[in-house]
Amino acid sequence: QGSLALLLAVSHIFSVYLWMWGFNYLRDPFFSSTNERTLSYQDVRNSMSRYALSTNQLREQLQENEVGCVNSLDDLDVLDKDIEKQQNIVLKKLGFQPINRTHTKKQLLSNLWLQIGSAGIYGPFTGESNVSWPIAPGLEAGLIAHERSHLFGFAKESSAEYIGLLTVLSSEAPLIRYSGWLRLWTLVEYEEAISYPLSEAVRRDLLCVAKYWNSHLGGGHETAMDVYDRLLKAQGVASGLKNYQEAITLLLLNEDHWISP
Repeated sequence: QGSLALLLAVSHIFSVYLWMWGFNYLRDPFFSSTNERTLSYQDVRNSMSRYALSTNQLREQLQENEVGCVNSLDDLDVLDKDIEKQQNIVLKKLGFQPINRTHTKKQLLSNLWLQIGSAGIYGPFTGESNVSWPIAPGLEAGLIAHERSHLFGFAKESSAEYIGLLTVLSSEAPLIRYSGWLRLWTLVEYEEAISYPLSEAVRRDLLCVAKYWNSHLGGGHETAMDVYDRLLKAQGVASGLKNYQEAITLLLLNEDHWISP
């Protein structure tokens, strides 16, 4: 009976958290002006082709590991400090008030989280960003930047993804900046990504990411993603998991907000 009471108490607390965090989904779209503008198919193709060339040029500056994947950024603490500093700069230039936040932590039982496809999560009670570590080579900085964005109340994945991409794409460190480009290309299907003029090295990195996930995903992956898709829709995010991809539209419509390194 005592265990049942404890379970009920924890369930109530977690329900209150979900209910209160849900108010963040009611915030205005990140840039309301984007609702008044549209992109043609050719606009998207032209911009993404430019992004592909920028990705290629940056990739040429980077070293690879023994299997041809871009080198990893292994030190979570050092990388997190760099991302925190850069994100505060980005938020300030966008008109938001930067505040000091907690450090990003490695998720407990990372391998289990990876089996269901979770690379990172916002800590519901501690107000912390947590990441599965190590993550696929090249994606480390982009992952941290995305999860840290949630700490500022950006609940929608598109807004958090957008702030995260702006953070890493504006970095002066080539490997961190490349992490943003690589993460952007993982937001679309591989077949679509390679329809753009990506170099062999970039395509190899995308395959390295796919190989990483294939080696970690378990049988509960599809069920977990379906549950999260339904949760997002229940919070008013009509596109569900596809909301991540809508960050690309934000990038395309708001290139004037990009901070060139």
